[in-house]
Amino acid sequence: MLLRAQRQRDQAQADLARLAVTDLLTGVLNRRGFLDQAHAAIARAWRTDETVVAAMLDIDRFKLINDGFGHDAGDVVLRGFSAELTRHLRAGDLLGRFGGEEFVIVLFGLAADDAAAAIDRLRAGIRDAVPHPAGPPALVTASAGVAELDRDRSAEAALMAALTRADAALYEAKQAGRDRVVVAGR
Repeated sequence: MLLRAQRQRDQAQADLARLAVTDLLTGVLNRRGFLDQAHAAIARAWRTDETVVAAMLDIDRFKLINDGFGHDAGDVVLRGFSAELTRHLRAGDLLGRFGGEEFVIVLFGLAADDAAAAIDRLRAGIRDAVPHPAGPPALVTASAGVAELDRDRSAEAALMAALTRADAALYEAKQAGRDRVVVAGR
């Protein structure tokens, strides 16, 4: 009896630890979990001289989906979006939901242009795989900004600086008409 209670307690603690770093709606890392894992993974990558690129992705006109079709429909889109991103990521790359309809990916071993091409394939896959609640011909699209991490900083500082640049590039993509990927300048 005591052994079973200890196992249940251990399982409950493990479940709580997992929930603390996981976005409940999409099942991907939440902001906290993403940052914790990314900092450690970036430091490891730099020890083996790998490049690291951060990408910010945002579902285009997501507020119109929520307002026009309800939050349940928006949740379906968010789950489909994150599933499509997860399906196309390589082992070792990291995905997290930063909030709302904004997701972040860290890709390892790619230069910014190669990472942008990979993110562009993801963007195209989203158009094909994530159904819009209005049905065809309406499409769920995404915009993205990509920035390579600068190695002359700590992993934490480099990631935050790259995310700031990727966010500015994402804004550029939105201003240029959405449904596109923009690489941030240095």
